[in-house]
Amino acid sequence: MRCGFGGEEVCPLSGERKQITGEQVKAVRRQTGAGAIDCRKALEAAGGDVARAVEYLRERGIGTPKRIWT
Repeated sequence: MRCGFGGEEVCPLSGERKQITGEQVKAVRRQTGAGAIDCRKALEAAGGDVARAVEYLRERGIGTPKRIWT
């Protein structure tokens, strides 16, 4: 079960951890070139949303070199 409450790892209502799938991590890695752990942390911060996770990594300069992001 996914919970859309900010970047928290545990849902405040159900107390369950968010489920980040390997497919989501692979999708973010393909788009950014970032490491798996960085991608997983970005997905957790983005609530499991791949597009928001890519933006999160881009803002922090993680993954593909900054000159390519611009």
